Amino acid sequence: MIHLINEKRIVPVVAINDSSKAADLASALVAGGLPIAEITLRTPASLDSIKIAANNKDLLVGVGSLRNAEDLKRAHDAGAKFAVSAGFSPSVAIEAARLGIPYFPGVSTPTEMLQA
Repeated sequence: MIHLINEKRIVPVVAINDSSKAADLASALVAGGLPIAEITLRTPASLDSIKIAANNKDLLVGVGSLRNAEDLKRAHDAGAKFAVSAGFSPSVAIEAARLGIPYFPGVSTPTEMLQA
């Protein structure tokens, strides 16, 4: 995954309102040379969209906008392979370690960096 991010230098961040569009979006990203996406948990269709997009084996699907460990567990169960949050959450970090998936928290201060 890190190699893919380094190679592409871009991770599309998407909020999907209609999960019926997730398969087409996954196909379009892969066809466009961006085989990675962070699907945010900002809409009611998010978890279904992760599940549908993760069915495309050529797309690495992650979850964003995490607030807590339960969000991560549900997203992982739906097929998310990495996790992103706006800030550092100890409960999300613990759950990510338990699940064995990379977690990328947003941090900006030295204290947040040390906690992460």
